[in-house]
Amino acid sequence: MADNIFDATLDVDNDVKVNNFDWSHANNLTTQIGRITPIFCDLVPAKTSFRVNPRFGLQFMPMVFPIQPRMKARISFFRYPLRALWKDYKDFIGNFREGLEEPYIDFNSTEKLRAMGSTGSLGDYLGLPTTIFGSYGQGAVAFLNTGVLRCPGNKAGGDPNYTMFEYLPIQNGDQYYAFSSKYGGKLESTVTGVSVPSAASASSSNFIQFGYSLAKVAVDIDDTFNASKRFCLKVSYDNLTNPTQSLINAFVNKLAGFAVKDNNNNTRFDLQVTSSLFNAKTNMVEVYFSLPEEFVKYVPEHIGETFDFHVYYNVIESLGRKISGSTTSWIYTFHRDVIYPLESDRIDYETPSGFSYPSPQGLKFSYQFYDHA
Repeated sequence: MADNIFDATLDVDNDVKVNNFDWSHANNLTTQIGRITPIFCDLVPAKTSFRVNPRFGLQFMPMVFPIQPRMKARISFFRYPLRALWKDYKDFIGNFREGLEEPYIDFNSTEKLRAMGSTGSLGDYLGLPTTIFGSYGQGAVAFLNTGVLRCPGNKAGGDPNYTMFEYLPIQNGDQYYAFSSKYGGKLESTVTGVSVPSAASASSSNFIQFGYSLAKVAVDIDDTFNASKRFCLKVSYDNLTNPTQSLINAFVNKLAGFAVKDNNNNTRFDLQVTSSLFNAKTNMVEVYFSLPEEFVKYVPEHIGETFDFHVYYNVIESLGRKISGSTTSWIYTFHRDVIYPLESDRIDYETPSGFSYPSPQGLKFSYQFYDHA
């Protein structure tokens, strides 16, 4: 039977037993010198007491020059009543008015979500969950815009000696745009693989395909695009099963990543591969790109600008044609990789015939942004 707050003589009994709960926990976070940083935000029920005994330690990253002056770190706690934050709070709690809705953050745009709900944002420090699908990152896995880079067949050379396509293999953004400009390169949205017609039939109406062009367009950059940001390319298809690291490395060697400012491809930055692996849980090959130092320095003065993130996959690594008398033939290079594990290497391989590398069944290219710890 519960204790009565009045004794037998109806005098008030002030010795009312209450429940106690241990709220001990740790909060590991990063911040900057000279910054006010929220470290604790929680709802305290009305008419309750709260006792706190904070302990904290600071650990600094290695620096070129050591910090020698004295520094102070201070923690302050504030208790603020809900009724002061919301004028309808009393009516809501007392059920005096129907139809009242609790205040909430309206993430009705990507910009608001990034500003308040991304890793490292104010919402993150206040306790909003920013980790998605159990990975330390921000943004869900989403498919990339996928096309095949091609050019008209008459752009191939016709000299008695092999005339090679310049800029192959494409290794950066400059080479990608230089190739497209020189040879009239366009993207074909119907992706069934990469094919090259016979050397004799390549013409203005018979196209040569070179590789996959992958893009995540319209990314609004913010202050989370720093040296810790990673752009992750994820590859999957139906029969992908525990590939060897050598096949993954061969695939990585055929990639070129770069970020391009929307509507101004003269402002572009090359991405750098940092690691690659096969994720057995998701059955995907993952390739991680970091942002170059030039891009990291560019970001603070250009918050809110829109960039497209591209990855080009060189299926055909070199290609040339010769026309000598009645002989017309190709010479090309291809290396087997994680997408084409059953194909044979073709290094400076000569053939008059056309050839193709069909897409594996269920081939998908997706991406995710991560904040690298």
